Parts: sequence; C-alpha cells; structure tokens
Amino acid sequence: MSSIQLKLDKIWNHTDPPSKPDVFANINEIKTCIGNTESKSSSFAIPAARWRPNQRPFVLPPPAINSNATSSMRTIQLIDPMITPMPTTSTSSLKHFQSAQNLFSIGKRMPEVEVALTQLVANMEKCPRPEQELPQPLSLRNVTLHGYQRHALAWMEWRESNPPFGGILADDMGLGKTVTTIAFLQLRMNSIKSESTEQIFDASKVRAIPTTLVICPATLMSHWETEITKFSRMRCFIYHGSSRKKDIPTGGAIRAFGQYCVVLTSYELVRAEYTSSDECKNPLFAVKWQRVVLDEAHRIRSHKSQTSQACTAIDAIYRWGLTGTPIHNKADDFYSLLHFLHYSPFDVYSTWKLFSSNQYKSIERMKTIVRSLILRRTKTDYDLNGKLLVPLPSKQIEDIWLRLSDEEMKHYQRIRMEMTDAYKLFIRNRREKKKTNTVVLFTLM
Repeated sequence: MSSIQLKLDKIWNHTDPPSKPDVFANINEIKTCIGNTESKSSSFAIPAARWRPNQRPFVLPPPAINSNATSSMRTIQLIDPMITPMPTTSTSSLKHFQSAQNLFSIGKRMPEVEVALTQLVANMEKCPRPEQELPQPLSLRNVTLHGYQRHALAWMEWRESNPPFGGILADDMGLGKTVTTIAFLQLRMNSIKSESTEQIFDASKVRAIPTTLVICPATLMSHWETEITKFSRMRCFIYHGSSRKKDIPTGGAIRAFGQYCVVLTSYELVRAEYTSSDECKNPLFAVKWQRVVLDEAHRIRSHKSQTSQACTAIDAIYRWGLTGTPIHNKADDFYSLLHFLHYSPFDVYSTWKLFSSNQYKSIERMKTIVRSLILRRTKTDYDLNGKLLVPLPSKQIEDIWLRLSDEEMKHYQRIRMEMTDAYKLFIRNRREKKKTNTVVLFTLM
C-alpha cells in the first residue's frame, strides 16, 4: 500500500486501542496523539481529550517517516512543510495538548499568511515611487509642505486603499509628522465628501462618524490643538479631564463626536475608559470612527499592556501610528503595531511568533511587511536632487564652564558620593544575581 489514510476522529475516539498499521511496523513508539494515556500496551495511545481538526482525514504516506531521526525522537510530517517532533518519552499531557493544539492552529493559518503576503507583494507594485507626490491641499494654510511630505501624502493615500487600511509613519523626529498628518486629514476630507462613509471598506454596515480620533500623550494634546487650528479650519475637540462627559449625553456619543473633524484624547484616558463596558461611561468605544491615529505609537509596544489592548479595541475604518522609533528592542514591538492595525493573520500572536522565527524565510518576509507598512525618512536622507531632506545650518558647539560656589560644591559632592555608592551597589547585586530596585541615574561626575 503506497499510503495509509488515517482518520483522526475514528482513531482518537475509538473505544479500543487500534492496532499498529504495517507502515509503522519497524518504527518504535511513534505517538500521534495528544493528551493523557493510561494504556501502554499499544504504540497508539488513546488520548483523554477529543480533538477534531475540521473532521478531515490525514494522509500519511510512507515517505513521511523520517528515517534520519535519532533514537530518542521520531518525526512525522503532518502539515507540509512543518515537521512535528514526537518524543518517545512521556511528558506532561497538558503541555503536549497545548503545543500540538498551537501547532495545528498555526498550521491552518499558514495558508492565510501566504495569501496575505501574496496580496502584499501585489499591492507593493502600486506603491508610490519617491518622485510621486500629491499636491498640497488647498485648505491647508500657513505652511508649505516639503517634497518628502507631499510624497508621504501619496503613500498614506495608497495605504488607506489597501489592507490593512492604514500604516506607520515613522519619520525621524523633527521632520513634521504632525503637519503631514494634518495635511492628509484635509486631503481625505476633500476626497470623500461625496462618498458614503457607511460603504467605505465597512463590511459590518455600521455607520462610522466622519471624525478622526487622535490619541497622544496628555502633554501633546495642546500642541495638536494649536497645530490643527494654525494650519487648517478643521473643528477640533479635546476629550479629556474630569468634566469631559458633560457635553456627551447618555447614548449620544455619535452625535456629540460626529460634529467635529478631529477629537483629541490621551492614552491614559483611553485605558481608563477601556475598563468599563457601560456606553455612557466609555463613549470613545461607543462609536465607529472614520480614523484613529496614535501619536508616539511606541507607547503601545507591550502588546499585553492595557494601554495597547485599549487602543487596539478602538473601532475605526482606518488606523495609523506615528512614531520615530517603531521598534525599540525586539521584534515583538512591531507585533504590537500590527495588532493595532488589525492586520490579519499577523495580529494573532502565535502566528506572528512562527512567522518571525527562523522558519519560513522570516527575514525576507519581515522586510516585505516593513517596506509596505512603514514609511521612514531621517534627517540624513537625501532627496532625488541629492540634497538633504531638511537642510539645516551647520552646528556650532560652544562650551561654557561654570564655577560652583562653596555651597553648590558641597551639595554636588554629596550627590556625587550617593550616586557612586548606588552604582556600586547595583553592580555588586548584578554580579551576585540578586534582584534590586536600585535605579541608576547616569549623571555628569
């Protein structure tokens, strides 16, 4: 027989242990089940948990057996091209069940990954080239956009036309991400005035209000309000403070927010309202926004934090993140942004971990995602004419030495000694691998 078709449902839920098929006659203790087992007389143990992967039969041809496996490990190719290790020694049944469950869950999602990547590559062909720009919106005032900002307008418009309908603007600090975003909001307002917001990439048919929600640190809300007022005529509303709900009647969040072009709020307030399920207590989550923008989006880099979960739960058609540092220390920082963008299937953590590991050509595929979802320029980049994006005057450094008074020198020496002792204690505890709550402040000494 060239192949043996095994129906997992029949095997795993059979009352009696099945006999070993001929194809496994020369293989010692190959276990294809998950869960606990009481019977050790058969090479096919009966699992304690019932598991039905789509009720479809698996086909295990003879070549699926790995003849090069070591004596302590046998492998069976269950989901091409994934090789599943099957240890011969008994381990925790719960651990076996969870790992196998995750494995098959990820295996089922790999076709979705391939489809998403194929679609991404196809969309990249329509990505605006560096020389492609959109004209500055006529409604934008008191500012003239640079060429790289006009290119950003074209790129952002392209991103809102393709899944996941948003992206990450990661220009270096000082390159005008705020002004670029305000210009883009003006551009989109002019282009969709005649369209029905209810029908724009909205399969749920839930009407979205024509308002952009900007979430930023509390210290930057006044800056956003000033910039919006200075460069546009968009109506802006700050939703913050203890009296913020006095203008939001019970059940009237749609009407209250819908009369503004931009609503500003803070990460702290979004997190606070996320903990309540009462609509009158969390109006931010009671409406579907046309667009949500995260300023300083690296604030959600920990996907397990309440702040990240709250921002991800905001219902919006388009989703944007503004940050000069999209990745701080590890690849999971980028996953948090993908999770916020609702970019399926990469917004599932188990799929992301498999995708970002050393399997499935992860480096090249990661580059594909980064190139398509992130636009980043730095101050040292050059335009098409060979000039710096932002021409700055040459930097001049002048050292001014101050002479401390006797009283100032006394305080300086005391602080210097305290910090030196704290640093030595920190190093000693690190060497002894002890936990410490000491915070080391690096100062000029």
